[in-house]
Amino acid sequence: MKRLSDLLFALGMASVLTAAPAYAYLDSGTISLALQMATGVVAGVLLFGKVQLARIVSLFRRGPPPTSARDSHED
Repeated sequence: MKRLSDLLFALGMASVLTAAPAYAYLDSGTISLALQMATGVVAGVLLFGKVQLARIVSLFRRGPPPTSARDSHED
């Protein structure tokens, strides 16, 4: 049994050490992750831009600043 495990270990090490490197292999999971990250970045940038544009526009509007629903209710 010891000889079999030694033989399997030697074969495993030989296959690992003699394996050729894989150059730029991208599976579908990697591509999906990259697309999800890009979509998240675009959505984050658009939302940030929308909020900042609303702040800038509110500086130039006449009248009191808009209040949120939380501020307008009475206790």
